[in-house]
Amino acid sequence: MASGTLTRPTTCDRIVVGSFFTSTELFNGRVANFKMHFAALTQGEVEAEFNRYSPARLANLYQWHPFHVAELTDHSGNGNTFSIDGAAPTTEDDPPIPEGVSTAENAGIQFRGYRQGTLSTDSWNQYVIPTRDRITSYRGHAGTFITPGRATAPQRLFAIHNSTSSTVLVSVNHLSLHLFRDTIKTIGVIPPTIRVCRFTVLPTNGTAVTKVPIDTGLSSSSAVTLWQDASAEGTASASALTVTAGSPLTQQWTGRGAVSATTASKYEMFDPVVLFEGDLTLQALQGALVLLDNYSATTGNPLADRWVVTVGWEEFSRP
Repeated sequence: MASGTLTRPTTCDRIVVGSFFTSTELFNGRVANFKMHFAALTQGEVEAEFNRYSPARLANLYQWHPFHVAELTDHSGNGNTFSIDGAAPTTEDDPPIPEGVSTAENAGIQFRGYRQGTLSTDSWNQYVIPTRDRITSYRGHAGTFITPGRATAPQRLFAIHNSTSSTVLVSVNHLSLHLFRDTIKTIGVIPPTIRVCRFTVLPTNGTAVTKVPIDTGLSSSSAVTLWQDASAEGTASASALTVTAGSPLTQQWTGRGAVSATTASKYEMFDPVVLFEGDLTLQALQGALVLLDNYSATTGNPLADRWVVTVGWEEFSRP
């Protein structure tokens, strides 16, 4: 449908896919994806949906079945899942791949006359060729405000958390930190240790971090929250970000400036540090925390020190 007005019915007995309503004529072929919108899509939106596996338009999405595995679950989040009445879906090898088509996948899915509400036992097959192991719903980057140091250790600079009720997984693929320091410290002043830790319980206090999408057509899950220890540029949060940290995933010292016994100033360089680069997966009720610890009280991480944290992450589900 390229244009026009779509009126949603007030009642619907069932939605039939793969046959006429009476099941007298059954579809004999392959269904790789099923998406339903209660909206009139433009021609461009129709083409975008045709050329994209995951939904390009999330607004008015009523039902989505990626058919990666032998399941009938609705991945739109609306709970419009198919039910089974008869033989359950099974997996089997795909038909031969045509010459010139390259794929590492060879496990398909066979269905027997499925429909919403019932699953007939008529003999006909559909095959689905899996294409990847995750369905991405959002990709984002974010950065904290310029965050002043705090005299008392530890200082929790940044946290990303996936709530207990979340329907998505979170892949943290980038964490970096930079420091601006204009105060030279005396020898013997211990600089902060930077740590990245897992945690579970939802953070408290601090200030929310604004999410910035990589693809503005996708929306982040409200279950994924970002936290920081600054309320504005150069201003600490009224109440310090509070998180119960688990064991460190990675850690290192920051650089430090020092005044020697001869009063000659020296400075140990501290360039922007990539704290984590890879694929740190956060299940529901899991988070990742960047904190400063083990420094000399008052002088090790004074208010004059300025910190910024940058994060990149992806929200996805597994088929």
